[in-house]
Amino acid sequence: MRLSAIIPATVLIVSISASAFVLSRPVPPAEPEPATAMDLLRAYKCRRAETKQIIVRGVEDNYSPAGDEPNFIREGRQSADNLTFFAGGSYDQIQMDRRFTDSFRVPADTARGLFVIRMKAIGNNDNDSISIGDISTFSDAWLPRFGAGVIALERASGWTKRRDFYSAEFAAIIHRAAPRPPPDGVRSTTAGASLLDFVRNGGADGRIDVLVQDDTSVDMMGAAVCIEPPRGKGFSLSLFKGVPVPGADIVTISCSHGGRDQYSCDPYVGDTSCATPLPVACFRPSGAPMPKSLEQHYARQMWSGGNLAFTEPAPGAQFRTIGEVDRHCAGRFGPQWRAARLHDGMSGLGIAGFGDTRRLSSRAWVDIVDQPYATCWTRR
Repeated sequence: MRLSAIIPATVLIVSISASAFVLSRPVPPAEPEPATAMDLLRAYKCRRAETKQIIVRGVEDNYSPAGDEPNFIREGRQSADNLTFFAGGSYDQIQMDRRFTDSFRVPADTARGLFVIRMKAIGNNDNDSISIGDISTFSDAWLPRFGAGVIALERASGWTKRRDFYSAEFAAIIHRAAPRPPPDGVRSTTAGASLLDFVRNGGADGRIDVLVQDDTSVDMMGAAVCIEPPRGKGFSLSLFKGVPVPGADIVTISCSHGGRDQYSCDPYVGDTSCATPLPVACFRPSGAPMPKSLEQHYARQMWSGGNLAFTEPAPGAQFRTIGEVDRHCAGRFGPQWRAARLHDGMSGLGIAGFGDTRRLSSRAWVDIVDQPYATCWTRR
């Protein structure tokens, strides 16, 4: 029996230093056109710190009837009426007038994903349709699901067709609006909600249902998903303790120069428990030129052109959003102040600015804009 597979994948991201001679930089080779649906799933990229998982249903074997590739009808769809309606449904079917359906589980902590399905007509499929989402029953229009005609799918917003396989990002698979209110106590779909919203809200028993009817054969389907890392840590920088001292009126907070008693920072998943009370590093931009005392100093790479100041210690978990952190700084130091960001410094190695070094003894919370898992707060 050939079964579906869940294939854990390791995502490797390689950093490449920028060349000083832009004109001599080699042009990277173009991404090869995927030859199969599995190529598309394997090529899907996740962020650093996310875990990539490939979920496959059926076997991509060019619709070969050999072997056993059964579908799965989840609990909740197994009423007598549903089983009659969804009869048949195995992969690579060759009979006309047969509905295909399957369900597969996706983790609720999915950050993004790509859905792929390979299918072809085995008769006149002008009126065939595909539905994706919650198909607990086919007639309940208030259930959250996407629906489209099979032959129109390649023209649907967010969808791409390559030969006989179709793909779309979870966030681009938009649920239709319910034409009428659901019964009392029944969760309804929301106009504009996506398959990603559906997954992150727990979906239908944690699964995605797919229905294709009824003169279309399905070779395989699957998803590449990016799973969020565990949360609970925030990003912090430590007071620069290298020698020589940058200057009496200059404060430098650094990722890796905090002395032997300080651990390095982690800009991808955070480095300090959000329960830890630390001062918040606050910043006021002013566009000030670099002081002469920094011109030959290592900290010149971190110059910000502004002022740094630090609040009283507070747990990172105290702040729900970056807006709350910015208001915390403005309330403490004035309206032009906000949370310091790692890239306020020139190089991303730390931040140097005018300030009083006596205000900080070790580490401080710092915001980082482009890494969603590195802060105790969200960007909303």
